[in-house]
Amino acid sequence: MQDELKKADVIIVLGGGNDRVEEAVRLYNEGLAGHMIMTGNRVAGGMQRSAVRLGVPEGNIILETEARSTYQHPGLVKPIMQARGFKSAIVVSSPYHMRRSAMLFDRAFKNSGIDLIYHPVQDSWFDADDWWTKAVSRREVKMEYVKLAVNVWGTRVSQFVGNLVGESK
Repeated sequence: MQDELKKADVIIVLGGGNDRVEEAVRLYNEGLAGHMIMTGNRVAGGMQRSAVRLGVPEGNIILETEARSTYQHPGLVKPIMQARGFKSAIVVSSPYHMRRSAMLFDRAFKNSGIDLIYHPVQDSWFDADDWWTKAVSRREVKMEYVKLAVNVWGTRVSQFVGNLVGESK
C-alpha cells in the first residue's frame, strides 16, 4: 500500500527499524515536510538521534514516547498534530506493516480534517513481489495477519488466529 507523495506538514515515523528513519529523512531532505514525529515508547529517542545524525535539526523532531504498539500510535500522535496545527502527514513504516498501520490511522483520524499519506520504506529488505520465497518474510506476513485480526476483532481471537497461522507451517 502506497499513496502518491505530496508535500505535508509533518512526517510520522512509526517505531521500528532504522530503515524507516532513513526513508523519512530522505523525504524530509526532498522538502516534503518541515517536521517529523518519531513515535514509539522505547525507540523514539534512538530514532531521533539517528535522524539528527543524518542532518535533520533536532528542533524539527517531535517525540511521542508513550505508544507501546502500532495500535496506540495513531491515538497518541493525533493530539500532537492537533496541538501543533498540522493538517497533513506522511506516515512512514515498513512495507509489510503499512496495511495495518493505515487501517488504524484511518480509524483514529476519521473526520479529523487531517490528510494522511501512506508511504512504505522504498529500500527495504522486505520484497512485496516475492515475500513468500523467504522464511523471514513469511514470518512477518503471518504475524501481521495475526495482529491485523486482533486489531479488527479484539484480543479474544488472538489465540484462535495464532493457532490457525501456526498450523499452516
